[in-house]
Amino acid sequence: MPGERYQWSVALVMDPDEPSANVVAKGAIERVTRDKLERSLSGEADAPRRYAEAGVWYDALMAIADLMQANPADSDLSQMQLALLEQGGLAEVASSIQRMRKP
Repeated sequence: MPGERYQWSVALVMDPDEPSANVVAKGAIERVTRDKLERSLSGEADAPRRYAEAGVWYDALMAIADLMQANPADSDLSQMQLALLEQGGLAEVASSIQRMRKP
């Protein structure tokens, strides 16, 4: 249902006898109505920015991934992906991706 917020969590059990060693990630996702947003998109290249501005973070990341797959040599898309990850509090993930891309 649009506007409804869903909480999620996942745990990686490192040692069943030592719960404090578990690695846990939590998050939330909210379903939004996309009609108005999708009408405002002026093209595929504009989608990541528009989704990010609307707070539709997962769609912004997916739109960037789609564009990167279609245009692998476009370094602007790579930078956009890293910036979005950092804005989402995933600076460590962005740093790891950046290190993997270096020759």
